[in-house]
Amino acid sequence: MCAAFVLALTVAAGLSRTTVEQETITAIQVHGNTITSDDEIRRLAGIDIGARVTETTLAEVAARLRATKRFENVEVLKRFASIADASQVLIVIIVDEGAVHIERSGDPDRPARVVRSRRLGLMFLPLLGREDGYGITYGVRLARPDIAGRQIRLSFPLTWGGEKKAGIESWRADRSAGAPIPSTTRTTIGPGSGCGPSARSLRR
Repeated sequence: MCAAFVLALTVAAGLSRTTVEQETITAIQVHGNTITSDDEIRRLAGIDIGARVTETTLAEVAARLRATKRFENVEVLKRFASIADASQVLIVIIVDEGAVHIERSGDPDRPARVVRSRRLGLMFLPLLGREDGYGITYGVRLARPDIAGRQIRLSFPLTWGGEKKAGIESWRADRSAGAPIPSTTRTTIGPGSGCGPSARSLRR
């Protein structure tokens, strides 16, 4: 009888402690935003101070922000707001809005504003080589990563001299299950040997 009473008290104390320590959002911090305001990000995230924190809260908040397609990267973290009270939770939202720049608005009240950059984001690689019988080949390779999706890169080799070449090459990383290093498929479209463009695919 005494043992049963002690067990009942232990269970009741455990349930009471679980109820008291239910995690609740007591503060929300936003970092990395330049164009979108903190209040707007909180609204897009769909969370408010006082809301309960569950096992899926962080993933749901990140999914809502990614669904807006305003940010290149989104990270949502949980931190404890108080050492003494583990039920008080701080939510930290970190976003990356991509490349931005400051431009003049012409408004005397707000003479400058931050806007997203609309540059092409091209990368340049000088090309220089020499081969017996052909002479010196020179030129440049232009590249644009993730232009047709993640892990896909388009490049445009332009060379003159010993080897005249103008084409398009696409590189795609194939991350197969269990593969430590992604294989790469390259497709080149350029001048053929006789008539018009030719295409070849190389895989390594």
